[in-house]
Amino acid sequence: AAGAVSGSLAIASDDPVTPNLSVSLSGNGLAGVGDINIPVASYDYGDVVVGTSGSAYFAIQNLGTGDLQVTGLTVTGSGDFTLAAGTPTSFVVAAGRQVIIWVNYTPSATGPVAGTLSVTSDDIDEPSVSVPLAGNGAPAV
Repeated sequence: AAGAVSGSLAIASDDPVTPNLSVSLSGNGLAGVGDINIPVASYDYGDVVVGTSGSAYFAIQNLGTGDLQVTGLTVTGSGDFTLAAGTPTSFVVAAGRQVIIWVNYTPSATGPVAGTLSVTSDDIDEPSVSVPLAGNGAPAV
């Protein structure tokens, strides 16, 4: 249950000096909390012809028992990677649900590029998750 609790642990032994020992215990139960998961560890768009676009979706999952507040969504590195138009950068993911976001890759020149999709949230043990992105600008044939 949510809230602070305390108690003690009694240890009985055959120790002649301290046959009984008491250890104080305390903790704080949290009400439902969000637990972020992005199933893709990295994503490579492969070859995309310069001047065209490739798109990929990423699921932002909440494996927790309470709402997950996504507080930031950014794409850094090469400017060829962008969030799809209209993508909110903060939103709530209900417990046991997911939100799909799209990231576009539009190469401006030939050659390999790299970027990173970063998601920040109120997840207690994983407040920031990053997904490395890669792509290769291919010449038109």
